[in-house]
Amino acid sequence: MEPHDLGNILRSMRLEKRFTLKQISERTNYSVSYLSQIERGQANPSIGTLHTITQALGETFASLFRADRSSVDPYSGPHAGSGYPTTQVDLRFAPTSQFAAVVRKNQRKGLILPGNAFEQQLLSPDLNRKIEFLWTRIPPGTKSGIYVHQGEECGVIIRGTLVFRVGTESFTLNPGDSIYFDSSRPHEFENQSNETVETIWAITPPSF
Repeated sequence: MEPHDLGNILRSMRLEKRFTLKQISERTNYSVSYLSQIERGQANPSIGTLHTITQALGETFASLFRADRSSVDPYSGPHAGSGYPTTQVDLRFAPTSQFAAVVRKNQRKGLILPGNAFEQQLLSPDLNRKIEFLWTRIPPGTKSGIYVHQGEECGVIIRGTLVFRVGTESFTLNPGDSIYFDSSRPHEFENQSNETVETIWAITPPSF
């Protein structure tokens, strides 16, 4: 997703809640000018900034995956063939049976954060469930912000090596390693290697 697309999503969320830029500025301590630049795709906010803004809007970071805002075609744009989305299209999820919900590879909702910091795909059909599954692709040198949110989560490393911190503890996770923790504890990650890291996360309730 290009920064401009993300800005449109944030603007749509703000207008839905009938907030002005000034009100969001007062809630986040970011200037009206900076918030306007984000909405117009002229600034690349950090992950921490996105968390702050979505919280100020009364939303979660995961709300950026909502189908009517960010459904995508993973076979379009500069990452074509990688399986990771860059372009917005309308692919609203439709259950395939009364017993199970199948999300086809080309129908995943996805998000590429500003500057392509890292990429995420939603493996669960939507956020109206008791659990959220994410497939994350983390390029070399990527360092996240510090997250604190409700719920619990568990992640497994599919490829590469990731340094993960929870509270005051740090863990080096290799392929096949998994980690579980209370999401209300401050947590962050960093890819210190020269290889792209791929992970899968389960979060309950959907709150990231």
